[in-house]
Order: sequence, then C-alpha cells, then structure tokens
Amino acid sequence: MPSFPGFIGDSNPTQSVLGGFEQTINMLVEKNSPTDVGALLPSPGFKALTTVAGDVGTRALIYANGRAFALIGLHLWEFLSDWTPVQRGSVAVDANPGQMAYNGIGGQIGIASGGSVYCFTLATNVLSAALLTGGYTHLVYAAGFGLAFNINTGRTLLSNLNDMSTWNAGTFFARSLFADPAQAIFVDANNLVWILGQDTFEVRYNSGTGTQPFVPLSGLIGRFGIAAPFAFGFNGTGNFWLASTPDGFDQVVQTNGSIPQSISGHGVSTAIAGYARANKISDAEMLTYELEGHNHAVLFFPSAQAVMPSTPTTWNVDTDTQSWTQRGRWANGAWNVWAPRCHTVAFGKHICGDRATGTIWQMDTSFSTDVDGNGIRRVRRAPMINAEHARRPIDRSEE
Repeated sequence: MPSFPGFIGDSNPTQSVLGGFEQTINMLVEKNSPTDVGALLPSPGFKALTTVAGDVGTRALIYANGRAFALIGLHLWEFLSDWTPVQRGSVAVDANPGQMAYNGIGGQIGIASGGSVYCFTLATNVLSAALLTGGYTHLVYAAGFGLAFNINTGRTLLSNLNDMSTWNAGTFFARSLFADPAQAIFVDANNLVWILGQDTFEVRYNSGTGTQPFVPLSGLIGRFGIAAPFAFGFNGTGNFWLASTPDGFDQVVQTNGSIPQSISGHGVSTAIAGYARANKISDAEMLTYELEGHNHAVLFFPSAQAVMPSTPTTWNVDTDTQSWTQRGRWANGAWNVWAPRCHTVAFGKHICGDRATGTIWQMDTSFSTDVDGNGIRRVRRAPMINAEHARRPIDRSEE
C-alpha cells in the first residue's frame, strides 16, 4: 500500500489552498523519536465537578495552601475537597479575565477583578472591600510583594512586604527604558517581572534596596510588545505571548534563555492576520497547562470566532515540540471558541472554568465529551498529494 505523506501533522493554513491547507482539530501530534512519523492523540475532554448558584463565567482559578478558589460572575468562590462551593464575597466584574496571586507566608490571596484590587485572608475567610480601583488589570506576586498594574496610568503599585491588604500610592514603578505604553505584567519562574508594552518589553528584578526595590535588568529588553493584554502565559518551557512590534502583530514568541523568539511560523501568522482583518485580536487570551508530559499554550481569539464559525480560532502549541494544532467546540453546525478559560491543578485534578456557565470541570484525556455533554469533534485534514497531476491510488488505510 503506498504511503500518504504528511497524513499526520499540524494545522498549517497557508495563503494558497494549492499549497496545502492542513488542519488538525482537537488532537495533538506526538512523536517518540526524530524519525517517528508520529501519532494523533486526543485533546482532553471534560466532566462536571460542581456548579455554583447564580453566577456564570469563570475568570480565574487558583489553588493556594491546599484550598481551591475561583472568580465566577460577581463573586469569589471556594471549593471544598468534595467540590462543595462556598461563596466568600463580592467583586467587581468586567469582560477581562481576573487575576489571583498567593503570597505564601502572608496567608493572603490578592485579587484583581473588574479594575479593582481585593485581598482575601485565608485564616479568617474575609474578603476585603476594594483596596484599589480604576484600571487595575493585572496582579502578581514577586519576592514578598504584591504588584498591581494599572493599564491606564502604566504604574505598578507595590503592597507592603508580605501584606497584600496594604498598598501605598507612592510606592510604584513604571516603564523607564521605552516610551510605548505598558499593557501587561507577569512574573516568570525566576521571579523576574516582565513588563510588556505595545511594541517592546523590559524586565525588572528585586535589587533588595529601597522601599521600591524592583529595578531594570540590564540587557533583558527587546522589540516584542504584546498585541492583547491577556495573551500571555508561562510554563516549564518558557514564557509566551502574542507579540506586537512596530513592524507587525501576528507572531507568537517564546523565551529561549530569556530571549523571545518567534515560534508561530507562517501558517499560524497567516491565521492571526486573518483574524485581525475579520474583526480584532485585542481581546485574545492565553492559557497554559501541562498534561501527560506535554506542555501546552492555548491562544484564544473569541471575537474572530464570533465572525468565523467555519473554522476554530483557538490555537494550541505543544511548547516542547512547537507543534501547532487547533481547538474548538462544535455545536449547531458551527465552531465555537474552546471552552476552558482558566486552569489550575487542585485536589489532584486538572480543573478549568468556562466563559458561559458557573460549572467547574475536570479536564482529562480519558473523557470524550465536551462541556455541552456531546462528543468532541476531531478533524485531520491532510495535505494534498500533488505529484504533477499524477494519480496516486490509496485503496485502504490502517489504524
């Protein structure tokens, strides 16, 4: 039986259909050796663990000190080990993801939601009133400090050391090496604070000096900004974001030895350019997770999906192999954005929350159903066999 070259492979939406419009949807490519042709393995499915009453839309998850929390709708929810939901207080809400960070010996979870900052104290189960308001979109923890970033002012406020219930408006840092406005911050595995602007990035570290000890790290700067404030993530293989520079906005970058390098290739960049053309990419989001030895970064384009129902606009990259495939939920004859919006590991399970319900889901490759209870549609569209119009008969296939 003749072989079908390229039957197993990534999604690769080239500009020319004759060039080979490949698609791999709700599957991933696994190769066990450089010479292995590979296998197509299933993306994870979902099983409901619990549903909260009266709230929909999960915007953040965290597992801290043996306890699981979520921002769902207008409230902070805790889930006990048997998945019983307990409402812990109210928060502001907007269309953006929420942010939660645990400060360890401080015994607190800092929360950014709806432009405001809150503090939940684990020992007392008390959620504070809003401590900061008006444009605080990102909140992280680094070297004992809570860091709250305000996208309107470009300033990142510091909490007191080991105390995210106290913030001083006069203790902050702002971009100093480049002029383009800051859009997002995150803290990597080395406790470095990355500040992503519209066109460039810079990195700060804790110098241990002064009331505001975070200073620029010499040499770790570059021309990759971020195209959407929440389109970033990090895992054991590096940091990732949807990049923007003065020259373009359709690359995904991964840090290699702290230096960002493009990993998206022409096919994925072609797709991203199409999303920007059809609608917008400024509301793109990213989720990262590790499952069964594969590290994943999932990039969502919800506005593009709303106007492009014929193809999934959620992209997944296996960050170990840089293999790109697509994700999506098939319903009513159209593709919808892949359901998970946030993820964490809690009580020995991969859990996630979605945009439309108040349900917490277990995510696992042993499940074959999507969040609507229907089977997951999986697609592999292989490249054309084009040998100068010569016929190449394939009368059977083997699995």
